[in-house]
Amino acid sequence: MLILPPEKESKFGSKSPKNRQNLSVATPSKRQIFDEVRKIWVRASPEEIVRQACLRRLIQELGFPKELLAVEKELQQIGGALDAVPDRRLDIVCFARGIHPEHLLSVLMMIECKENHLDQKAIDQIVGYHFLIRAPFIGLVSPYQELIGRWDPVQQLYCFRQGFPSYLELVQSAMLEKRVLDNRLYEKA
Repeated sequence: MLILPPEKESKFGSKSPKNRQNLSVATPSKRQIFDEVRKIWVRASPEEIVRQACLRRLIQELGFPKELLAVEKELQQIGGALDAVPDRRLDIVCFARGIHPEHLLSVLMMIECKENHLDQKAIDQIVGYHFLIRAPFIGLVSPYQELIGRWDPVQQLYCFRQGFPSYLELVQSAMLEKRVLDNRLYEKA
């Protein structure tokens, strides 16, 4: 069982209409929202509103390159650590260049969006995806909370904290971790 930080209202979504004003819930239908990553109108379900608010914040506030984001990406399209990957989709996948020696693009962070409070089931879902994909970071977002997590090999558990850092900070952290692991392997040889 993981102990999560206390909940506070997330910057990614809110139950109050005031915070939903910039989400382009407009034409072609008032029940749709524009996904600027996929460049399509989608049904404005509560979870989709959280996802779109998260995408906007990642791009506009945290410097994530739009071209390195994918929405509702099938696990099979990403590949991963195992050959048999279940038929599931990740809400948001953030890619980076140069963080893996064998791949031009690698998954930097996977984000799961939820319309309700984050719970153990949501954590288990993203951790299960991490087992398959092995991204350096995992994220969870709801209207009430935003968490970023990573596997801690020393403590042998997933550690989470509130809020997402900038894209540059995440890439630098992933590169630093890679260098530390490379050095450990070199020392053992």
